[in-house]
Amino acid sequence: MDKRILIIDDVGLSRKLVEKKIAYHNGKCIMDILCASYAEEALNYIKNTNLDAVICDIKLPDMSGFDLYRKSIKYKPHLPFVFITALNEKEFEEKWSDSGVHINRVFFKPLDFEKLKKFVYSLMRIEAD
Repeated sequence: MDKRILIIDDVGLSRKLVEKKIAYHNGKCIMDILCASYAEEALNYIKNTNLDAVICDIKLPDMSGFDLYRKSIKYKPHLPFVFITALNEKEFEEKWSDSGVHINRVFFKPLDFEKLKKFVYSLMRIEAD
């Protein structure tokens, strides 16, 4: 497989659901998935692994997804980040406006997996028929 994605979420069930919904197309696994529960673990993957995209929860135990993104761009400035969050839109806006992070897309939980998959596939240039 030539596509690789990193999923960062401290909630195991959420991480597994995203993995299952994103990695498989027509019953076939079409990409490598790496998973992390903590931002520092994720940063190690980002520094040392070729990745095509990152799906990152905003609330992580050791630092925010925004802080992880800021650290990540020092190593891989063009790595696409897609944020997911259980925050409501108002809470998200407050945290995001203070973060200074430019966000292309955020998906709110409960996730619409079809929309998330479509967006991630477009980022990774995967054609889904």
